[in-house]
Amino acid sequence: MDKSVISSALRWSVLTKLGGQIIVWFITIYVIRILSPNDYGLIAIATIFTSFLTMLSDGGMQAVIIKSEKLSDNYLKNIFGIVILTHTVISILIVCISPLI
Repeated sequence: MDKSVISSALRWSVLTKLGGQIIVWFITIYVIRILSPNDYGLIAIATIFTSFLTMLSDGGMQAVIIKSEKLSDNYLKNIFGIVILTHTVISILIVCISPLI
């Protein structure tokens, strides 16, 4: 691969990550300004819980898809079904447990 292509791809990757992070910072500052400290603390607690469940949500299926050299359509459909089922279960779990958290 040409070094200029790699350099350009790296540059775009860094710029998009940086741009996305700047947007997140502005949104966070805006939310901090409009919410009371108690409400912001509640959102922080909920974010920790939902972030943890989001990490578990794909169950490693993304790595399976990326590392596999050859996948059949049936296998991909099965993975898609598992991911949809997992997300549905996690969503129901969040709705049921949210009053307790």
